[in-house]
Amino acid sequence: MNRKGFTLIELLVVISIIALLLAIMMPALSMVKEKARAVTGMSRVKQWGLCYQLFTNDHDGSFPEFKHDTTNTTFMYDLKDYYADINEMRFCPSAKKVSSSNPTGVEEGSYFGSTLEAWKVNVSDASWMEDDDIGAGSYGENSYIRKLEGNSKAWGRANMKQANTVPVLMDARWNNAWPDNGQPLRRSSTTDQEFYNAGNWITISCFVMKRHGDGINMTMADGSAQKVDAEELWQFRWNRDFEREDFVDLAFMKWND
Repeated sequence: MNRKGFTLIELLVVISIIALLLAIMMPALSMVKEKARAVTGMSRVKQWGLCYQLFTNDHDGSFPEFKHDTTNTTFMYDLKDYYADINEMRFCPSAKKVSSSNPTGVEEGSYFGSTLEAWKVNVSDASWMEDDDIGAGSYGENSYIRKLEGNSKAWGRANMKQANTVPVLMDARWNNAWPDNGQPLRRSSTTDQEFYNAGNWITISCFVMKRHGDGINMTMADGSAQKVDAEELWQFRWNRDFEREDFVDLAFMKWND
């Protein structure tokens, strides 16, 4: 008698083998997807670096100026002449979802981002940002690069020595921050919201995260870009007086492991 099909046991064996293969392959596929996101994210950071380079070339070597109590002093606004479509550049592929759970406390509907979420500004209520196109993103600026009258720590110009050690723009939880000495980390934190919120938004914590593997993508004052481990962020010259450290232990940051 000819066999016309599989027995139940044979089908179960086949299904088990397929399930086993999927279990083996899924982590590898996830790693491939994350690698692709990291590559795309690095490409976008490099594009922002080029925008800064074009700006400084057109402005006698100067970075954008930071003006208190004025609108639109943000990197997206200041660099708008150097990119074609902000929607191709605003989000890191690993942080496209816009946050809705860590309010800034300034405007209702404005939220800080996180390791895997983008920040958002309620532009209609934000006196410092009038352009709807720049109200969300997952990158942020080291604002000490800007021209800032009366501030001896600000770089102002792009022709500093060792420009490859001066961070300009990178993966971030907010539009900008002012990394400086003596900014403690919240080591008892167990979530992104505890680690970074309205109480310390101005600090280096804005950039301290592990969005891509163990760190973030960053562009420097010389136009170069690199992936930097979060523990190594203190090795860079965030401002003229920044006291660098070789390594900062971040073992407590386990919420995205």
